[in-house]
Amino acid sequence: MARILVVDDREADRRLLETLLRYAGHEVHAADDARSALDIAGRVQPDLAVVDLVLPEFDGFLLARRLGEVAGGAPVIAYSAIDLDARVAALAARCNIQTVIQKPAEPTEILEAVHRALAARLSTYEPAAAGAQDGQGPDPEEHAAVMASVLANMHERLLRLAASTAGSRRRGPPLDALTSVQTRRSLLRSMAAGLRAASRDAHRAAMMIVSLDRFRYVNETFGIEAGDALLARVAALLQRYVSGRDRIGRTSGDEFGVFLRGHSRQEVESLAMRIKADLCATLAESNEGVRPTVSIGVAFDDGQSTVTDLLLQAEIARWRARQSGDDQCAVAVGDSPRGLLKEIIACLERPPGKATGEARFQLVAQPIVNLATGEPELYELLLRMQAADGTVYPPQEVVLMAERYGLIHRIDAWVLEGALQVLSNREQLPTATAFTVNVSARTLSDIQLYARFVERVKERGIDPQALIIEVTETAELADLHAAEKNVEMLKACGIRIALDDFGSGFSTMAYARQFRPQFLKLGSEVVDSLPGSTVAVRVVKALVDLARALGCKTIAEHVSNVELYVAARRLGIDYGQGYYWGPPAPIEFGAAA
Repeated sequence: MARILVVDDREADRRLLETLLRYAGHEVHAADDARSALDIAGRVQPDLAVVDLVLPEFDGFLLARRLGEVAGGAPVIAYSAIDLDARVAALAARCNIQTVIQKPAEPTEILEAVHRALAARLSTYEPAAAGAQDGQGPDPEEHAAVMASVLANMHERLLRLAASTAGSRRRGPPLDALTSVQTRRSLLRSMAAGLRAASRDAHRAAMMIVSLDRFRYVNETFGIEAGDALLARVAALLQRYVSGRDRIGRTSGDEFGVFLRGHSRQEVESLAMRIKADLCATLAESNEGVRPTVSIGVAFDDGQSTVTDLLLQAEIARWRARQSGDDQCAVAVGDSPRGLLKEIIACLERPPGKATGEARFQLVAQPIVNLATGEPELYELLLRMQAADGTVYPPQEVVLMAERYGLIHRIDAWVLEGALQVLSNREQLPTATAFTVNVSARTLSDIQLYARFVERVKERGIDPQALIIEVTETAELADLHAAEKNVEMLKACGIRIALDDFGSGFSTMAYARQFRPQFLKLGSEVVDSLPGSTVAVRVVKALVDLARALGCKTIAEHVSNVELYVAARRLGIDYGQGYYWGPPAPIEFGAAA
């Protein structure tokens, strides 16, 4: 009988391995993340570990390497759904991994691999970690490149699976019931087929994402029926521009995707401008100053693009269009997003505070000013990703990539650890009552992550009142019940809660009711329209009144000029944040920049 450590974040796979190995007579210890696995390995000293290669916080390659150090050279078997190729095999060999088994596998294959690994260990046992001290570990560049490819390929496979499932099993209608265009899944299926055909016939494809910004004002002012009618009109307008091999689908509540084939770059860009002009004319017919704006992002197939690549590039372009103002169109620039994915993975391997000539993450601080006194009382700690040449990547692009490829958990863990390092030397920081830290709603459900965070706050003697966890709704909350538990645990420790982009949708209202935060932040969609929109003024006044009823302080974000500052103060908002008071400034760990 051997002691075997099983590490997998998917409960079904973890339980399968536990049952199988116990049935074979082994003593099994299990963990669902890498850090817990290292803790268990330090205590029980396993004879063998079976690990997934895609895990929260850090991946199975790094875990295998560290297990070699912690568990006295115990061999590692990788059991993962990733695509196996020569690069994966080479990296695995340099990370103390003896065998890579692709999920799903027959029980006999798993048991035979376990038997071989244990037999090999008995015959060649050395107390030192195999390969851990010989200098033959993985090159960080190689590791980042392999993991970028692994995550991109896995995400592409999931998209293909979702699309094929929608088509073969007819789960959900192929057309959106409201707009009579394709559903998101149906559009993904068309894109996959279209990209394969485009690679054969040399006709390049393009993707256009058309978004209606501030669309919620229509629903809030005139009702959902009016909003539905407007969406149907927009879909009908877009359908006039597609024909033949082109496809159109509704990709989210107020967003449409247009997949184009057989058009030149000039034709696609001209088409985007015509669509924008027609949509602006249609939206201008809205009454009482309630008018959504249009953002269009365009991306072109480079001959090797996947569905994921094309969607992500168009999404990033659409975000850039939105950032440049109302009713704008932008075209994707640069290489495949996999290059940025590789850089993100490399940055995650570099701990907070390590400044090098390579790409790295850093924390910057922006003041949050008391509008009554004009003095900064809070600072928000924001993550920025800086290239080796000093260029700063747009933060929204980093977040989009992280969420698309399942890295947002690791980014939040990095940010929380960085915030603790910053606050451990608070006497060197700008004077403030507290510092807010952004986390994704998706990771707020992770009990272990926040239990460790609270423990470290206590261990380092950090005043919990100096911390405000700010929940951003860039992705859907994974588990509301677990998130509520985490919020209660943070509050019990003395850490306060802020809710970002309050009023931007029904979910933020629900979060305010469930989490009872101490601060509610009003985002750019609400604040930017204040000086010239009577509807925005009424919305903000209602939100401020609601915040007071809930016992919350309000913070206006993106205050960029004196007009917005005066409007926010007149409406009774408590705090302001934005370039009117200054841009975010870099903070080194342990010292103000």
